[in-house]
Amino acid sequence: MVLYCLKHDCGARLLVLFTDFRLLTCPRCHVGFKYSGWESESVPSPFVDQSSLGCAIIIKPTRGDFLSYGVGDDLHIGISNSMSVVHSYWMNGISSECAGWDKSIVVCRFDDYEDRFDVLLSSFLRENAESFEGEFYDDSRWNCFDFAMEFLRFINFRRYTKIDFVSEFVQSSLNSAVKYNMLVRRVKDRGIVLL
Repeated sequence: MVLYCLKHDCGARLLVLFTDFRLLTCPRCHVGFKYSGWESESVPSPFVDQSSLGCAIIIKPTRGDFLSYGVGDDLHIGISNSMSVVHSYWMNGISSECAGWDKSIVVCRFDDYEDRFDVLLSSFLRENAESFEGEFYDDSRWNCFDFAMEFLRFINFRRYTKIDFVSEFVQSSLNSAVKYNMLVRRVKDRGIVLL
């Protein structure tokens, strides 16, 4: 869902979710969009389709998507290879998914590792397969977040505590997603939002 910001010569700024602006009238000066004086641009979305997730750590809600996400809902974290296949850990052990991660948030990209990232990730998966079998999964003590943290340790990408990693990488991305969702919900409820 793409959010657009429309600007009019009179100074009005609107948020809308549709692309057919021809029927739109400025709520401030009542000039129609089909007349001049309007500019439109899409509001950058924090969400990324799975095809663009290469070489990254990504998050998504455990249930549903970010448009239905509420602060405090559980998140799932995964690691994507250069082909955007996401590897994650859950109750059934390590999974590798080619789909199901659209509209996720990239929290950390590994651009410096790109030429050897797949080799590192494959080595990690192979060498740690037993540690991440489904029978060892525990919601609070050994989960998808531990999987991502162990990968970071494996590639010597600084040693983070979970709190430090969230603070440096996850929090700002999640805040952007929550703000974007609030705007989308407000526009859905009202049709148009005058800024």
